[in-house]
Amino acid sequence: MDLSYRQKALNVQKMTFSFSAILHQEIQILESPSDALLQIVEKEAEINPFLFLEKGSVFSQHTPINIPQPQLQFHEHILRQIEERFPKGKIRQDAITLLAELNETGFLPKEYLQMHPEHNDLQKELLFFDPIGVFATSLQECLLAQLEAKKKTNTLSYLLIKEYFSQVLCQQFSSIEKKISFSIQEMHLDLYRHVKPLYTNPRGLFQKDVVSIAQKAPEIVVDEMGSIAVDPFFPKLYRNAPCLITQNSKGYKTYLLFEKKAYLLEKQLDKRRFTLRKLTALIYQHQKGFFLQNEPLKPLSIKQAASALSIPEMQLRRTAAKKTLSFEGRLFSLLSFFSKECSGYSRDFIENAIKQSIQNEPDTQPLSDQQLAIKLAEKGCYISRRTVAKYRKRMGFYKKALRKTDFTEIE
Repeated sequence: MDLSYRQKALNVQKMTFSFSAILHQEIQILESPSDALLQIVEKEAEINPFLFLEKGSVFSQHTPINIPQPQLQFHEHILRQIEERFPKGKIRQDAITLLAELNETGFLPKEYLQMHPEHNDLQKELLFFDPIGVFATSLQECLLAQLEAKKKTNTLSYLLIKEYFSQVLCQQFSSIEKKISFSIQEMHLDLYRHVKPLYTNPRGLFQKDVVSIAQKAPEIVVDEMGSIAVDPFFPKLYRNAPCLITQNSKGYKTYLLFEKKAYLLEKQLDKRRFTLRKLTALIYQHQKGFFLQNEPLKPLSIKQAASALSIPEMQLRRTAAKKTLSFEGRLFSLLSFFSKECSGYSRDFIENAIKQSIQNEPDTQPLSDQQLAIKLAEKGCYISRRTVAKYRKRMGFYKKALRKTDFTEIE
């Protein structure tokens, strides 16, 4: 009876250990960013005969060879080129105005050119400044400009980016194959050869805080229609079918163990995609005005999102951490969509309020950081002068004494 009891205890202990290991791996896969996830899957695919990981990834980030000198700031580097190309006149002032409108990726908002169509020709010329693709209105235009500069307009990659960009982003190569006379393998090889070396974040080549995001592909891509692709740049994982062995064969138990691990890994990856897709859908629906109309972010706490998705708050926080979302060439951290400071006000609300106050201030009497803090307090957002200064520097606005000019310079 003692032996039976001991055997039962050992069996329970083994089951508990096995369950803990599976749960640990599931949590690790859910929380890992794309680069860390790739290492986990590669390691498992190397030892598991049931798994095959496709090598290479379309649009995987690659640091280009011709990087401008790191001591130069983005604004200074572009401004020097503008001064050399346009020594004086209205066109120089218009180019500086366009520079001030660039977003955190180095792209020009489409809405600006719609409101100022007279700048279209100038934008096309600025598009080929160093780094090539700066002043683009979308990721597609940025990539096309780099391919044109490299004289790759006759390649398959140029055709795919120009005509089937959204389908390439979502890895819908089977639907493209029906429209053109190239196989999926040929498309993958051509994109890997010509598009992989390109960069997708011109401004990120200068800003250290953005380079950390730009060095890896985003985990989530959202288009204008609200379609969501999770891990679209992640190499495909296939299930192999090794030669079957009989139950009496020597390595049968190991065979079953590898088969189970391969099955569990596939299920864990599916659960990761499902969870991130649900979270992204919630964010997109709540912040649709921000994505489509450039409105400030609406307050959304992690607690509210966790309640809506019926998952623990800590799990949601760790799932969103280190994940990036791409929308029309702009990269965002998932955590940036949640309110953190100022009594529920989002960071985007604070930055927009500071930006509007600075843009509306008199040229001869700019506002100090303390005055900007008072302006925010009038809107119900109470933060300190130091916090205002932190936001102002992050956005690239100069301090009060240096803003006495006819236009606001943004670094």
